[in-house]
Amino acid sequence: MQIFVEAGVIMKGDADLHRIEDVIHCQMPNGRYPTKEFIDSLPKAIRAKVYGNLKLLKGLPIGVDIVQIKQLRGKCLEYRIKTKDGPMRIFFYIDSNRIAVLVHAASKKDEASHQRNIEIAMSRIP
Repeated sequence: MQIFVEAGVIMKGDADLHRIEDVIHCQMPNGRYPTKEFIDSLPKAIRAKVYGNLKLLKGLPIGVDIVQIKQLRGKCLEYRIKTKDGPMRIFFYIDSNRIAVLVHAASKKDEASHQRNIEIAMSRIP
């Protein structure tokens, strides 16, 4: 296993793995994009930081240990982003076309709300 730095992110694993091709927001059956709506509702500086971090997902190797990304259950992954207002959590999965699909986003306030957010994210993953 090798350690390497890419886009300012320290990673462990094989740098030649398949990479995330794109990052998209999950569309709900009612046509809404709840993750995008949540991020767009954030204050400008935090919104810019979150979108800047999400841009880093595109092109990252799949299956590599990244400090800010944690596998939760099944296909559900959590991207942790530190902001001045506290930690943000972006929940996503990687589909068969190597696209990161953002299914839920939330501020982490406490463990109980974090567990509810994981359940919401899991319910949106096929």
